[in-house]
Amino acid sequence: MKNTTQIRNRRSGQALVEFALVGIPALFISLTLFTVPLALWRYHTLAEVAQVTGRYVTAHGYDCTQNGNTCSITLANIASYVESQAVGMDKSNLNITLTAAGGDTSCNPVSNCDSNSAVYPSGSADGAAGADIVVTASYSVANPIYMFWPGASTIAPSSQSLTFSGKSRQRITF
Repeated sequence: MKNTTQIRNRRSGQALVEFALVGIPALFISLTLFTVPLALWRYHTLAEVAQVTGRYVTAHGYDCTQNGNTCSITLANIASYVESQAVGMDKSNLNITLTAAGGDTSCNPVSNCDSNSAVYPSGSADGAAGADIVVTASYSVANPIYMFWPGASTIAPSSQSLTFSGKSRQRITF
């Protein structure tokens, strides 16, 4: 009959092997259970931001500056509206591009337009009733898998993040 010391010596390292087989996959599953729903929530919020911003801009077209109307908006108004709708999102990673017939207007990041007093849409070609406005929103988040990846510091920073985007096309009503 073997004594308990011999049995213990034979089992040394068994807990380490069990952790390697079960603990590491459990860690990745736990990480996934937190990050995937958060990423989906951010994507949904971003798509909603693009949609409601498009509606906000189209309700304040070029005609809002004509015939004594005072409902025009500036890029600062739009940036403020976007920031208020993007609940829980880091404003430094949120980018907005407004596309009209006259070209693109970008706020990358959105906080760059916080003090921009330019009226948008700026001209009758861009903001006439019936014209289209396209709002494109993008948001970058860090990819959490790189916390555990060996040698992640040598990988290009652009591949260490995920970029979500949302787009909305709206027709100007006023």
